[in-house]
Amino acid sequence: MECIEEKFEEFVLRNKDLIWYVCKKYSMGNALENEDKFHEVVCHLWKAFPRFDSRYPEPPWVYKVAVNTMMTLKRKNIYMQSLGDDGVVGYDNYNEEAVQLQQLIDRLEEKESIIVRAHLDGFSYEGKAGAMGMTTAMVAMRLLRAKKKLKKMYDDEK
Repeated sequence: MECIEEKFEEFVLRNKDLIWYVCKKYSMGNALENEDKFHEVVCHLWKAFPRFDSRYPEPPWVYKVAVNTMMTLKRKNIYMQSLGDDGVVGYDNYNEEAVQLQQLIDRLEEKESIIVRAHLDGFSYEGKAGAMGMTTAMVAMRLLRAKKKLKKMYDDEK
């Protein structure tokens, strides 16, 4: 019989590419920073692992934990920035519209933000629903509302 540590190690190995993807996408730092972020995500996954429901697919759940971890780290990083900083942290490689979209998504409620990010990264409605503990109809409704909010926020900033 496998112990929890062995199960978790196999779990991380199956999902390491997804974890790296999220770390690289949301940190946009150098390789050393990405490695630190990877380890931070794995720590959060370890803490949350006992609550993982194996009836649902792993990738959406891993994605949710990884994005939440990255958003928490980003908020801490922004908080630590000196006064006078423009508030845009780590988006040097993105174009201006991508930066603006990320900033608008950051202003959404947490569940909406995760659903929008998962949608932009190509996760299915079923995958998002399983990770969020919602029905696919609820995910679709929240995504639609989030898109409307984003459009309104975008229009208001013009």
